[in-house]
Order: sequence, then structure tokens, then C-alpha cells
Amino acid sequence: MINRFLTIIGFFQVNLLWSQTEYPNTKLFIQLNSFNIILILGLLFFMGLSVFLFIQIKKLRNSNIKVEINDPFHHALSSQIILNTASAEKINTILEQCRVLAIEIDEVTGRKNCSQNVAEIVYRISKYSGFEESISQLHYCAALVYDAGFLRIDKGILQLPEISSEQFNLLQTHTSLAREFLDFVPEEWRQLFFDAAEKHHENIDGSGYPYQLSEKDIPYIARVIRVAESYEAMVSPREYRKIMDHDTALEYLITRDGIFDKKILEVMEKVI
Repeated sequence: MINRFLTIIGFFQVNLLWSQTEYPNTKLFIQLNSFNIILILGLLFFMGLSVFLFIQIKKLRNSNIKVEINDPFHHALSSQIILNTASAEKINTILEQCRVLAIEIDEVTGRKNCSQNVAEIVYRISKYSGFEESISQLHYCAALVYDAGFLRIDKGILQLPEISSEQFNLLQTHTSLAREFLDFVPEEWRQLFFDAAEKHHENIDGSGYPYQLSEKDIPYIARVIRVAESYEAMVSPREYRKIMDHDTALEYLITRDGIFDKKILEVMEKVI
């Protein structure tokens, strides 16, 4: 851009010299000289405006990519987890245990690959939102086993096409039954897994269960699983619902005011 500007300035300098030679001591030379100055000032203004707009657009794009880093609802636990070189080995160990448990959960619920699919969406959202790789992996692990409480629910009820209100109330207790299956998680990360298992049915407006938490009181891991699980349920075979395509499912989630974290929905739209 600078080279182009210098070329233009050089052109006008030559033009000025030519104008002075061709029209010495005339009003025409003064008019041409004034015209050239106006053009140069106009070009300077245009180039300054272009640079300003370029910087603002770049800032806007960067702010979109890092949407969760500046999120006031960002869960402190995720950002405060301290990881070191030994943590990678720990994560790999619990990852294998989480995968085994996820298979058991999906077998009981009759939802093939559900846990893995939800975990993959959670991982993508976390990475795009600016979380470090190791933290995103922990989110992936927690999302594999967030429904561990279903292992304490009668399999026959879980796979019924229709359920009574009493059976529905029983199913809701799965959020409080998961802890006993998560004792393999290192203590420093355990609360993250508890939040995933116990609070993934909380809604932004406080209408969820079991604690009726709202907005900033809902941990990030629970909010992201709430979005990912709902999307996965709509685009996968279910006895009680027809499969939706990607666009229809996403539109449905966006229109459910007060249920889902809007920022997480925006990120999910970009990563799946």
C-alpha cells in the first residue's frame, strides 16, 4: 500500500512540473496545482479510513473467535485448573476410563454413540471459544460421562417410547446419581465432572432442574453440554421424535429463549 501511495505522489509531482512548464504564470497552472493538492489530501483521507476499517474488522473477528474468554458466565473452575506435564498422562488415563463408561451409558439408554457425539461437539466449541487444548480435553472427558446417573435407572424405563409423569420424575433423578461413578477422576478435576453431570439440565432463565440455577450460576461445562446434548437428540433417531436436519435443529434451539446460552449457540453454528 505504501509503495502504491509513493507511486501516486510521484505521478502528481511529475504532473505539477509538467503543468508549470506547459502553463507558466497562468491561472490554469494555479487551478491544476490546487486540484492536485486536493486529490492528494483525498487519497490520504481514503487510505487512513481504509486502515482504520481494516483494524476494526480484524478486532471484531478476533472478538468473535474468543467469545467465551470474555464471557461473564465463564466458569471459574475451567480457567483455574492448573495443568502441568504430568497432567497430560492423567488426562489420557481418565479419557480411556471415560470412553468405557460412555459405552455403558449408551447401552443402557439405547442411544448409540450419543455420549461420544455430544463430547465431540463440546470439544469443538471449547477449542473454538479459546480454551487451551488440555482444558478442552477435560471438557471432552466430562461430556462423555455426564449422563452416568442413568446407570442407576431401570433400563426398561429408559428405552420406553412413552413415559408417565412419575417415570419422567424418576428419570430426572439421574442428575443426582452420577457421583458414585466418577470417583476415578482426580480430585482436582472432580468438581468439573460433577458440574457436568448434575447441572446439564439447568436453563439460562432458571426453569431447569434440579437446582433452578440461572445465567452466571450455571457452570460453563453444564451450559455447553445443555446445548450439545439437545442438538444431538434432535439430529439422532429417537422413539419419541422424528429426526431433524442440521438447520432445522439449530433454528429450533435458537428460538428457545431462556433455555440455552446464546453465545454457545453462536459458536456451535460455526463448528458443526
